[in-house]
Amino acid sequence: MGRTLHYNIVGKITDQEWDQIDALQDHYNVKHRWTCEHICLTRIPYWYPRWPSWFKDSHLEKGITSDRAWDLIYPHLEGLKGVKLESKVMELVDAKLLALGENHKQGIAASGFTKVADNELNAKLLADFLIEVSRISREAKVKLFDEGDYILCRYVVIERGVVSPDSEKIQEYIASLEERAKDPQWEGYFKRCLKDIKDNLLLAEKGKYFADLDPAEYEDHPPFRTLAINIGGNYG
Repeated sequence: MGRTLHYNIVGKITDQEWDQIDALQDHYNVKHRWTCEHICLTRIPYWYPRWPSWFKDSHLEKGITSDRAWDLIYPHLEGLKGVKLESKVMELVDAKLLALGENHKQGIAASGFTKVADNELNAKLLADFLIEVSRISREAKVKLFDEGDYILCRYVVIERGVVSPDSEKIQEYIASLEERAKDPQWEGYFKRCLKDIKDNLLLAEKGKYFADLDPAEYEDHPPFRTLAINIGGNYG
């Protein structure tokens, strides 16, 4: 698994705002080079075929293979984006052909995650995109978490273009580090993590939230590679 940034849009997003956000997402994904994963912000949960062996009300044929199920579903979704894609997905859910993953937590209008591994420029581009999103969605704010080091205090809130620490999440993170530091085997490591986050919070108080980087260093950054395992088969 590569280093990942996680993001939630908390509040309300109108259909008009979402179309703007979706177009902006396409722009970022096409214009820029992504060496691991693209931006993937969505208003609907993950969806998958409504396997007959899992759902008694499924309208897919019993014994259907994974490839066959997706061959039936993809033509309905091909070329659709934004609100139109969401509407068609919900139609297929109502038609008992698709099932949705866990619903978004209450108050979360959209969410996503992007693996960037060690490409700090991709982390910066994602943060830039979400800052723009926060300016479009007037009744919502962005919560962003970086598993790596581009966001110095790891957890931030972005509202109308303004970045601030996500104090609640940061305090939870500090408490977790303090608990882990009680283990003698890992005490040194987690105490260094504690020092880093506290130092970075001091930088946040001065308005510095992101690490410095030189975009030129990432022009020829190699793509992140992982092993793909085919787990398709018969789910019917």
